[in-house]
Amino acid sequence: MNIMGKIPLVELDFLSKITKDFLIGENRFPFGKRFDKEEIQSSIGECKFNQDRRLSLTESLRQQYVNCGMEPANGVFKLTSKNTFTITTGHQLCLFGGPLFVFYKIASTISLTRKLNKENPSFQFIPVFWMATEDHDFEEVSALNVAGEKVSWISDQEGCVGRMSVDGLKEAFLSLKNVLGSRIGEFNEIIEKALLQENVSDFYRVFLHGIFGVDELVIIDPDDRNLKSAFTDVALLELNGCSKNALDKTNLELDNLGYHIQVKGREINLFWLESNSRSRIMRDGENFIIVGTEKKYTKKEFEQLVLDFPEKISPNVVLRPVYQQQILPNIITVGGGGELAYWMQLNRVFQEFDVFYPMLQMRSSHTMLNEKWINKWLKMEFDLPSLFLPPELLKNQFVARENVIDIDSETLKIINAFDEISVKVVQFEQSLEAMVGAEKRKVEKQLVGLNKRLLRLLKNKNKDDLNRIDRIIQMVRPEGILQERYNSIYDFTSCIEEVKDFVNRNDPTDNTMKVTIRSS
Repeated sequence: MNIMGKIPLVELDFLSKITKDFLIGENRFPFGKRFDKEEIQSSIGECKFNQDRRLSLTESLRQQYVNCGMEPANGVFKLTSKNTFTITTGHQLCLFGGPLFVFYKIASTISLTRKLNKENPSFQFIPVFWMATEDHDFEEVSALNVAGEKVSWISDQEGCVGRMSVDGLKEAFLSLKNVLGSRIGEFNEIIEKALLQENVSDFYRVFLHGIFGVDELVIIDPDDRNLKSAFTDVALLELNGCSKNALDKTNLELDNLGYHIQVKGREINLFWLESNSRSRIMRDGENFIIVGTEKKYTKKEFEQLVLDFPEKISPNVVLRPVYQQQILPNIITVGGGGELAYWMQLNRVFQEFDVFYPMLQMRSSHTMLNEKWINKWLKMEFDLPSLFLPPELLKNQFVARENVIDIDSETLKIINAFDEISVKVVQFEQSLEAMVGAEKRKVEKQLVGLNKRLLRLLKNKNKDDLNRIDRIIQMVRPEGILQERYNSIYDFTSCIEEVKDFVNRNDPTDNTMKVTIRSS
């Protein structure tokens, strides 16, 4: 895979205003802290992560790997060193990896880590993938687009996706193999090995390490009693509604500046976990309730529940980043445009809980095209940024270039002639002005109709080229959706060496859409 060209992300129309301003802005941008390699050591100095927390984190990770029959990834034990820090990305546990951008997140995190390790030999940086195992939106993660078809995981399980059994995944895997045939390549063995696990969290760990190896990447499951114990201080403060005022204040500022509000918090931004449910915690007068249950608790009783059962506390979208920063010595968070937008809302929330706020880096974006098709595109005299323009606009541009019959100049002469006639006629008889104007409009209408007919004839004459435009745009934006959000990795490779090569060539720090060429 070779990168043929790069388009600045801010020149494309799929990022929110706040994310564009964040990427364009200087370091004084008040919402969020953009990654700056010159600020690494300063951030390390601000990241207070003591040895006890490091040892606890390492033990939790070690046990997670043991639970799924794996030796811990190489980076796990490096986290005991005071000079080791993490660069983190994460996502929901989408079926068989989900859309391409999930893999771009991981590739971005690994490549950024390599870059920093090379530039900062006094420190060690570890790429971490945060599995959103506590997410319970099964519908959102249970389908995958492959080769123009949809593969689905059918299950009636409820609760956190990471805790679900792999029941139904084998049937989904058969569907995937039926769609891909021999093109499934090396992914066949990786998925078969992962399917030996009992739950989705362990499946996903084995699956991702099968693709990216264990030499660099560390995978963390936050649904862990030991890790949650480090979050209880935040959870107890949140029972007083600590995050709400901080978030509301920032949201008001964002709204006044015309930015879209990505996240609207609740009075209490916590869930209560049971084996098959994830329910909101709410205040009811002086008491607390778990939505869907009958029991009411006094504040003291609920605080004791948090201390006795930390594993049953789950942060929602507002506090999930705070939890991440509580349990990892994390310096940089890598994410997509939407993620960065909501992290930018949380700066005051972090301050409220006195938790270190990391630098933010946009993940890389790619559009992959077969070499044959990109050559056809360039032969039609389109540039790479044109790949992201509306197809009708591109067709009209192409036809206009091919149009050897230009009647625009003649049309202008006719319209100007009517204007001159009108001036002369009005001098002779004012009442004739309306008649001249009516005749002018009639001729204009006829000329517009003639032009439209010529355009239809030209489009028909260039039908093959116009169909080619449609086909290429469908590859770039299938169903009007960015390729990286629609297609899966299986559409573009079956070889792990190609994935490794992709990671080697990837660099998220230039904040561009990379047009990446495949040879076959």
